[in-house]
Amino acid sequence: MAGFVHVPWYATGLRHDALAAALADISPVALRYGARSHAVYRFNDDRYKFMQFAEFERKDQWESYWYGPEFTDFRIVCSSWYQVPVLYGWTELVIGGTRPDRPGAYFEPTIIANPEQSSEIVQDEVFGPVVTVQRFSDEEQAIRWANDVKFGLSSSVFTGSIGKAMRVARQLQFGTVWINEHFTLSSETPHGGVKESGWGKDGSKYALEDYTVIKHITINTGI
Repeated sequence: MAGFVHVPWYATGLRHDALAAALADISPVALRYGARSHAVYRFNDDRYKFMQFAEFERKDQWESYWYGPEFTDFRIVCSSWYQVPVLYGWTELVIGGTRPDRPGAYFEPTIIANPEQSSEIVQDEVFGPVVTVQRFSDEEQAIRWANDVKFGLSSSVFTGSIGKAMRVARQLQFGTVWINEHFTLSSETPHGGVKESGWGKDGSKYALEDYTVIKHITINTGI
């Protein structure tokens, strides 16, 4: 199954520019091993942190690139330029993942399977037709993974058991929890997030209270 890989790199000392140049040189080599695309970018808030991406049709193509002579030499020459261990995460691309060949800013509906919980695609919000699918072992792990993100706007629980749905919903750290549906809103119900998904609510009387300034006035009538 086609997929893509992301590799986080963190430069040591004053080696960030040297590591940036070295990664820029080694990244295009992926094309020789069958990569459909590749990229390296530096984080805006940390000049020592880099993320390397590559897309392959098969995982063994990536492994041939990663363990091939070029990348092996790279790790030997640049071994003191970055912190170890360096771990990559392989993510399966089930469908989509590209821009259609048409005018406009469009992106194909995309399903990504089995991403690492710590990966960017799981931890950050994606404002587009992209969904990730992860297999969990039990209810406790599902709740832990769902809450293990910095955002908390909305969530959904799909189950045939109302008891399980309510038990899980009480533990989810989200402003909205839908059961056996998603994105049903009405003006009578509060809507808003927790954590880094915002403060306050829209809809219902709680939204009116957010726009209400309460003033306490005390009068001494004995004067």
